Amino acid sequence: MIIRRLIQALRMMPGRIITKLHPGFLLTGLLAFFLYDYIRSQVLLALVFLKRTLIGDYAARAKKISPRRTKKLINKLDRVERHLLSYKEHNNLASLERGVSALKSIGHLVANAGNLELAEHCLDRVAKFESAYSYDGLTIAHDLGIWQFMRGYLGRAKKSFEKKGRARQYLQTISRISTPDYLALDQSWFAAFGHVAMIDILLKKRQLGWCGDVEKFVVIEDVSKVAGKVILGNFLEHGVELADHGSLASYYNAHRKKTDPSWNMLLPGERAGLLTGFWDYDFPDGDICFFAHGAAKIQGEWERKQLPPLLSLSKSQQEGIGTITRRLGIPEGAWYVCLHVRERGFYEKWSKLYPSARDANIEDYYPAINAIVERGGWVIRMGDSSMKPLRPMPGMVDYVHTGLKSEQADTLLAAGCRFMLGTNSGFTIIPASYGVPCALTNWAPVLLPNWYGCDLMIPKLMRSKSSGQLLDFDTMFEEPLGVIQNMLDFPEDIELVSNTPDEIVDVTVEMIDRLDGRSYTDADNLLQESYYELAVKKGSYRGSRIGREFLDKHRRLLPNGQQS
Repeated sequence: MIIRRLIQALRMMPGRIITKLHPGFLLTGLLAFFLYDYIRSQVLLALVFLKRTLIGDYAARAKKISPRRTKKLINKLDRVERHLLSYKEHNNLASLERGVSALKSIGHLVANAGNLELAEHCLDRVAKFESAYSYDGLTIAHDLGIWQFMRGYLGRAKKSFEKKGRARQYLQTISRISTPDYLALDQSWFAAFGHVAMIDILLKKRQLGWCGDVEKFVVIEDVSKVAGKVILGNFLEHGVELADHGSLASYYNAHRKKTDPSWNMLLPGERAGLLTGFWDYDFPDGDICFFAHGAAKIQGEWERKQLPPLLSLSKSQQEGIGTITRRLGIPEGAWYVCLHVRERGFYEKWSKLYPSARDANIEDYYPAINAIVERGGWVIRMGDSSMKPLRPMPGMVDYVHTGLKSEQADTLLAAGCRFMLGTNSGFTIIPASYGVPCALTNWAPVLLPNWYGCDLMIPKLMRSKSSGQLLDFDTMFEEPLGVIQNMLDFPEDIELVSNTPDEIVDVTVEMIDRLDGRSYTDADNLLQESYYELAVKKGSYRGSRIGREFLDKHRRLLPNGQQS
């Protein structure tokens, strides 16, 4: 009776009070609830309720848990694991299932609260009690891979996604479904504008013959709510199909063979086998790659075969670009550059938990704007209305603060520019899908560049606060430094060093010169190869070319780089 009243009280408790509860409370409670099976079964229901209630704004309110406190909570997890092992040894499967379920819920809760380290420890322990080749094992490996990547541990993330891929392959092998000629795009492809644009890479994979019997990819999301509808519409001509009712169940039932089970009779693993996700790729040679390495492998083969861009502008789209640029005051026939410098405003809520290393200061780009205008070009500032307004400048249009901004104009302007100047964001994939090169500045994380060979890139460097010295590339490429995206995850002694305005001007001018026909010297190419070789050795891949002046200036950061 007491427990029931406690649960009723929790359910009536105002959300603003519940959101102040600490993850440690849940773990301590979970330990206490191992005492009696009845109490445990009742309170685990409350934990599920708490998880659903907290998930909404707990992430926005929670403070970062200190490393010392995190360590104590991890010790509690060790005790939880011992209890679960005891249940397993005594074949108490019902109690084991409830305990694992609660621990999984707590893991997702603390992940949304911003403590990915503790979340990873929760799911690491859950994974010990789930079959690696089950549907649950697949989803656990998937979540672990994302959290490990976000913390900067690329090696661990790769292993998790490989486990996920092996589980998916196994589930497809034992599935009762005949091999379909389609895969449905899961929700991860529509999480952000850049994710939608990455369908370009998936379609190239299919055209290279690396997708087996798959002939098309089916969109089951409600596209009316998707950012990136315009470029998604362009993909419809290249092997993407919209499901009539926005439901995989209805699409599957309409296209299944008579010998295949109906949707309602499918097991979770069989349903998962009909989906493909954003975060990993599998290949006919047996490789299972993290998305960045998979994209580099696909794009590298595409360029090796000298295939044209998948997307191109139609005559009506070209006319549309002309209409937009005229409305923006750009003379007919003038070339322009799209400028996109990432700021925290668009993902402000997310940025409070994960301050992004990818953000940059737009004021550092004024000299580069002048350099473009001096060479006869115009600059169109892209982004969203939360961005800091630019001061008026000749030849520059602050498009994001005009009434002309729209998703369609965003896409057309990016597809029609001479090149894009910007930072690491999903928007860079839009021009690249049309074969437009990018000059990418203040890039982070350094170990994961874009995968297009026509791009130029200069990364943020790292400096020791105590010594005042820049870290060499060998050290910057180490995990987790080379993969960290959250500023709070960097060691206390390490600070990021943004590109100087002069460095940004240099790579901008280099891009203009290259498009005007200037080639690289043998010495330039030799220095570039030194960088590539070190990056690949450290777990990266051959992607964007490093800016010539930047690499020469910082050549001492390469192995034996002090030798000119």
